[in-house]
Parts: sequence; C-alpha cells; structure tokens
Amino acid sequence: MCVRYAGDSYRYLLDSVTTDHGRTGTSPMTRYYSATGTPPGTWLGAGLAGLGSGVGLPAGSFVTPRHMERLFRDALDPTTGEPLGRSPHLYSAGTASHSRRPVAGFDCTFTVPKSVSVLWALADDGTREVLYDVHRTALADVLTVIERDVARTRIGTNGVAQVETSGVVAAAFDHWDSRENDPNLHTHVVIANRVQGPDGRWRTLDSRAMHRAAVAMSERYDAVLADHLTSRLGLEWEYRERGPNRNPAYELSAVPSALTEAFSRRAAAIGDEAARLIERYVAEHGHQPDAVTVLRLRQQATLSTRGAKEAHSLADLTDQWRVRGVAVLGADPTVWTARVLASRGPNARPDAVADPALLVSETAERALAALSRTRATWTPWNVDAEVSRALRAVRFPSAAERDRITYEVVAEVARRAVLLAAPELAVTPTSLRRSDGASAFRPHRGEQYTSHQILDAEARLLATGRDRAGPTVPIRPAASPGLFDDQQAAVADVAGSGRVVDVLVGPAGSGKTRTLAALRTAWDAEHGPGSVTGLAPSAAAADVLASALGVPAENTAKWLVEHDQEPARLRRIDQARAALHAAADSGVRQQVQGHLDRLTAAVEHWRLRPGQLVIVDEASLAGTLTLDRLAACAGEAGAKVLLVGDWAQLSSIEAGGAFGLLVRDRGTTAPELDGVRRFTQAWERDASTRLRTGDTTSVDTYATHDRITDGDHDRMVDAAYTAWVADTHAGKSSLLLAGDLATVHSLNERARAELAAAGRVETGGTTLRGGLRAGVGDRIVSRRNDRHLNTGRGWVKNGDRWTVVRRDANGALAVQRTGGGAVVTLPAAYVAEYVELGYATTAFRAQGSTVDTAHAIVTGPGMTREVLYVMLTRAREANHAYVCTDRAVEPLQGFTDEPPTGRSVLAAVLRNVGASVSAHEAIENERELASSIRTLGAEYETIAHLVEAPRWLRALAAAGLPESQCAQIESSPAFGA
Repeated sequence: MCVRYAGDSYRYLLDSVTTDHGRTGTSPMTRYYSATGTPPGTWLGAGLAGLGSGVGLPAGSFVTPRHMERLFRDALDPTTGEPLGRSPHLYSAGTASHSRRPVAGFDCTFTVPKSVSVLWALADDGTREVLYDVHRTALADVLTVIERDVARTRIGTNGVAQVETSGVVAAAFDHWDSRENDPNLHTHVVIANRVQGPDGRWRTLDSRAMHRAAVAMSERYDAVLADHLTSRLGLEWEYRERGPNRNPAYELSAVPSALTEAFSRRAAAIGDEAARLIERYVAEHGHQPDAVTVLRLRQQATLSTRGAKEAHSLADLTDQWRVRGVAVLGADPTVWTARVLASRGPNARPDAVADPALLVSETAERALAALSRTRATWTPWNVDAEVSRALRAVRFPSAAERDRITYEVVAEVARRAVLLAAPELAVTPTSLRRSDGASAFRPHRGEQYTSHQILDAEARLLATGRDRAGPTVPIRPAASPGLFDDQQAAVADVAGSGRVVDVLVGPAGSGKTRTLAALRTAWDAEHGPGSVTGLAPSAAAADVLASALGVPAENTAKWLVEHDQEPARLRRIDQARAALHAAADSGVRQQVQGHLDRLTAAVEHWRLRPGQLVIVDEASLAGTLTLDRLAACAGEAGAKVLLVGDWAQLSSIEAGGAFGLLVRDRGTTAPELDGVRRFTQAWERDASTRLRTGDTTSVDTYATHDRITDGDHDRMVDAAYTAWVADTHAGKSSLLLAGDLATVHSLNERARAELAAAGRVETGGTTLRGGLRAGVGDRIVSRRNDRHLNTGRGWVKNGDRWTVVRRDANGALAVQRTGGGAVVTLPAAYVAEYVELGYATTAFRAQGSTVDTAHAIVTGPGMTREVLYVMLTRAREANHAYVCTDRAVEPLQGFTDEPPTGRSVLAAVLRNVGASVSAHEAIENERELASSIRTLGAEYETIAHLVEAPRWLRALAAAGLPESQCAQIESSPAFGA
C-alpha cells in the first residue's frame, strides 16, 4: 500500500471508468469483464453513515463524477451538496497565485505482489474470482485498522487535541493493469479529508497520523493478503532477493521469477521501440545510424512509448496475457494454474498459533534488535511495521488473530524499550480523553522510544566529547601556509582542544581534504610519523581518504572486527613464544618466528597508540554504536578521534544522529569550514550554503541561472539523460543522479542499449544482478567488498567503478578501474550477485564525489533536503535539477491550487528534513514542545473553552436567538477552540 495526497488527481480515476455496465456478476471483475475500461468506483468506510444529513450512503454503491467533484473538490456532502465543515476555498495565504487549501484526500493504493497479479491474470475464472476477493478482503481488513487506529481529527486551539472519528469516507477504484498493460491488480482507495469527530462536526483528517502509519499499513496489507490466500487456495510463499540495497520480495513459491519478469515490460519497452526505429532507419538509408542519430532515435522511443494509459477490457487483456504466458510456460496457462492449485501446501488451513506467548516474546526481541540497529528513536508505528515484517512468514487463521498478536508484540517492545515522553497536564478533562483513556493532547501512537543501549552510547559519546584529557598539538591559528582563515582556525582548534572525541564540520566543497592534510602534517610532527590513521563507514570512502592524506585507512566495521581479535592474537603469541622456546630445530624456529612476527605486526596494526589521531571521515554516515566503540578504544589507548562530516548531508542507515548531537553539543564553538570553494560560479557558492539550511530562496537563485528544468517524469528523465550524454561526449566528468533505484536501473539500461547500438560497447553481455547485462566497454560498479580479489594496489570494494576489458564465456568479467590500473577478474558468481551497471547512480552512492557537471532527477515523494543538497553540490561547473512535477511532494499542510512547478516541488523537498535525530535530542525536543508557551497556552485555552462553552450557549439561547443562529455561532471559528 502506498499513500499519496489526492488533489485534482481524482479525475484520473474517473477517466478510465467504463460507461458500459457490462454483464451481471458477483464482483466488479465479473460484471465488467467485457467492458472497455475499469469498473466504477464504490463507496467504503464507516464514515458513510454520517452523510446525507444522517441518512447515510450505502457501502458498495457506485461513485459518480458528481460525487467525486462535490467531495474531493469542494468538501461537500456527495449526496446533498451540503458543506462538510469549512470550505477549502476559504483557506488562503498571500496572493491568489499562492492560495492554498487542505488536501482533498489520500490515495491509498493497495497492490498485490507481482506473482499474485500474474497468477490472477493466467488463472481460470473461478480462481481469478478467489484472488480478487482475497485482495478486496485484505483491503477491507486494513481499512478497519485505519479507521480504528489512524483516522483522527484535531480540535482545540491550534488543533492541539487529537480525537477519534466515526470512520472514513472512501471511494475505491479497481484497476487491472499497468501503463504497459502488464497484469497489475490494484485498488485506489481515496480517503476523503473529511471525518466526523465525537461531537458530530465534520473536520479534516489529521494528515500526520496518515503519514506516520503508511508503512505499517502497507506491511499489514501484504501480511493479511498472504494469510487469506494461503487459507483459501493453499498457496505457499517465499522470499526472493532483489539485489543489494533492496528488501527481499515476498512472492508465491509456485510462480517462477521468469514468469513475473516476463510480465514487467516497461523496462524493455524503450529498448524494443528503439530497435524498431533503428531497423527502419537502416531500411531507409542503407547504413547503420551514427551515435548521434542513435541517441535521437532513443529519445524518440522514450517519448513515444510513454503515452497515456490505454483503456482495455479485462477480456482483451486476459487474452493477451494468456498468449504471453504460453511463450514462457510452454503450456496452456490454465493447465499450469490447475497444477499449481493441485499441489496445495501443508499450511492450507492455518491453525491458531501453538504458543502465542513464546511467539510474542521472540518477535518482540527480534523487532527491538532490528529497530535498535536502524533507528535512534522510533514510534509504535515503526514497531508495527517491523513486527509485520517479522511475522510475515507466520500464517494466521484470521486478520483478527494477526491484529491481536501484532498489538501484543508492539506493547511488549514498548515495555522493553525506553519511553521518551514529556509529562502531560496534571488534569485533563474527561471530554479530552480518548476511548483508551489517553489524553487527547498526546497523539495516538505518537510516543517515541529508544533503547537503553542507544541512550548509554550517546551519553558516553557526549562525555568523551567534553573530555579534554586527549592528546594535543600546540599550533598557532596561522601556522599552516596555503590555507584559508577558516581552515587554519579549524586546524588550530582540533589540534589544541584536547578532546578525546572531536568534530569538524565540512560542508560540500569547503576544502575539507586540504584542512585534514595540514592537520596530519602538524600531528605527525608532534607525535611522530604514522601517528594519524583514517577510518570511514565504507571501504570506498576509506580508500579515498587514504589516497588524499597518505595515511592507512580502513572501513569502521573491518577495523572493529580486527581490533576485537587482539585478545585471541595475544594468546596465540604466547603459544608461539612457548613453541619457539621449545623448538630444537632451526628450521622449526624460523617458521615459528615468522608466525610470531606476523601475529605481532597484526596486533600493532589494529591497535591504537597513545597520541594517535584517528580521523573518521563521512562521520554523519557512521552509526551511533560504531562511534561509541571507536571512542572507547581511543579513550583506553590515550588516542584522539576526530569525526569529520556534515550534519546537513546524508545520515547513517544504522541508528544514527550522533555526529549531529556532538556538533550541536558544542554549539557555536564547533569547528566548521564556512568557505565554499568547489564551485566555479560565485553565485552557486552562496546558493549552496542556503540550500544546505533549507532556505527556499536558494531555489529562486538556481532557477534564475537556468539550473532547474521541470515537467513530467519521463520527460525529465529523458532531459537529464540527454544532457549527461552531451557532457560525457564533450569529455567532462559528469554524474547522472536519481533519487530511487528504479530510475537508476532504467537509466543504466538505456545508456547501455544506446552505447551498444552505437557500437561503443559489446552487444552481448553477461547478466548482472537485476537482469541487466554488461559486456566489453561497459562501465560497472562493484557492490560488495572482497579482499581476495587483489587489484595490485588494493582490492575490490563496494562502490568501486570499473570498465569491462574482457568477458569470459563462464560469465566472469576482467575489469580495470576507471582511470587505469591493473586488470582484475571478477568471478562469475560475484558478477551475478554483486555487479551493476555504473552509468547512473543515487545520491547515497555519490556523496563524497566531485565532478565537472551533475544532472539530478528530483522525483519528489519521499525525497529529503539532505538528498537534494548532496545531489546539487557534486559538480564544480554546473549542477542541474530536473524536477518531476507529476510526482509532487506530499505537503503535510496542504497543496496549491496551482499546478506544481519545479520551484514549488523543490521548496517542499527543502522542508522535508530527513536527518537522523539522536535519542538525547528527541527527549529535549519532546520537553521543549510540551512546555512551550504556544503548546501550554493552546491546551489550557482548549480546556477553558470546553468548560465555558455550555454557559455561553445557554446565554445565547436565553437572549432569544433562534436555534439555527445559535448553531451557526457555535460552529464559527470565532466561537473558540
């Protein structure tokens, strides 16, 4: 399930609805089987009972265009046309061109796994009905949970109190296929942004609650769907790997991967059309097109295959799908389906869990461990999602049983965790307490938790960051020639602070490497050669650090593993010494001595010494627990750890926030490089610093200098790709960046197809992870560290870039680093699992890179300020943003009446901060929010209103005003909270 904000997009749902009401049948799938288009929408939700002045609207009845316009455009009752609360057209902020209104609704899209869609597409009619019914049943189960736990509204001054509702009003639209007419069974459930509170008044939904619960509800739908499908058809499930950095897919075991891949055509659509255009060109001109013509034809293919989604009948689609299924299966798909259903698994009818208490305890332990690894703090919704993932392979006999166990596990995790809560008001009126007894001043499931492990680690880091017993180097602020003033000041501050754990903030392009090189020179002069060592969260970043500073460097995980081997090595050294003393033969003594020397060297290599400086680069990407262990090692050895990074760039995929915590603990005294020097244009230096802090005026500056292009997704991908190709052909080092792996995959596929068509890379190739191919001449990226693959001056690392120089028949690739060097052969197994094409990349993989130009595709939903900042600060000469306006950012506070523009999407991204927050800072934030004058004032004003409102209403009635006027006054915002 994915959640998007629905504005005028409801019209898209109506465009494809058939006007032919087909034949009779028990479900929309049967009823509209022969009709061109999708079935009409139907109404869902308990909130329907409050429509029509209390008469209600029947669940399952048809949704008409007039209904949709009234409800989702004008916030009117779809049946009577009466206002449901305040009109959205009354909201404004500034000029008409910037008018705003609340979101119209939330498009929650429930999509079955690909293997289920394929089985549904190929099955006989009876099985298809069961699969459709299972999907709609799972959808209804999750909607029930949403109504119980998510659908809330806000009342009181500034919406300070969150209260329950009577349910949601939703319109459900079934769709059968994707834009490319592949089977894709899914339902758009558009939940209206109007709900009734306990007092019967219509208000807007609390959008923050919808946003926080989205992932958990998506996981719940997948799990419940699997339960129902196993119970109804006896089908079993399995996890399927989808490559590095992607979670495994949970698919039906009986549906082979080859079949699901055959029904995923968008990836191949552009290539097929480009090949057709090239063939036509050859027929017309008598020769192969040159590289420029190939690019032009490829661009034409991209645009021509995009198009609007075509409407087909399900009958026509089924005929197409079965023909395609025969080509893969080599048999009639319905016969294959019958064989699949005949081999029912042993869990066809899941029984109740044998030992619920044990399941709850074990699942809570796993969920808590996973949360502690990946988050510094979490909410019950985070726990809910993690629990659903942990329980996905467990089958339950009903959605109610799964819901009960999930609730118990979430509660058990909360019991074992640490609650980061501020005290609530001493007295909260009964009318402001929800059905569970909780105060309405605290959002339902809005609590934040952490683990004792994280809290203790952060506390130790704060202590070592304040501890000034570490080694120093006396240095004058201007003692480093060739540095700018801010760089000299930073060197002097770090060298002389004496802090065991120190920080250095280095924004993009601020000359961090030159500063660290000067510090290294000064440190070696004081503490001796080799007194500086480097660490980084990744092996590739450590390699860059080692090359830049001329010091040994490792990734943090490897260093800690090797350092932890010291006790075992010392025991082996004692054993070797004893063996050396007892050896009578000189040859044996020589062999033992060699072994002893190697062990001793290993201990020294992985041990910190007094006075040593450990530079941890890209420290914002390092996890809290990792930094805590490094700090402990340094403290024990009398060494110093310097954390270098930027809190405004990307955060750790582990529980993080420690670097920002230490920087902010220092306040204004934290050393920071404030001069940006990477960019050739002066205006870009200034704009990047404003972009870093979320200043939306920076967007106007980039637009003024023609760095922003906007339009629909496919056109922006095409524009970015074309510009990147032009820069690459001009001899520039250039990055092609995207915010998601799917776009990166399609860009890599396109780049290789065009290069192969132009004869610049081998046409054939070895299959890589993800299904793409690589041949001689291709640029690839290795995605796993392998120290056994020696390159002469190092080894194969995750993130290394290579050019293929030879392809072996067994699938192995002989590769050379970009820029030259020794040739190394990547084994076939490594290639198949850990190699990707390297033409396009993500912001996470590009952090730390510096190039001539960069072309970044900004897709909007989910993108954060930190990702955007990294994407637009990689290049010296020009950084371009290609903004997809058909995938607008989800603004929690509303949406503009005007169509989204590149500027509005970028401004919304800048407001979406994604940096990890430490547990200590989360505690402080909770206390500040709860004790702020604004919050306390709103809470007390709301309580006062509830107490005084009845007296004022009696006074109005006593004054002789008619009941209708009293009701108008009561519903007016001027009446109070």
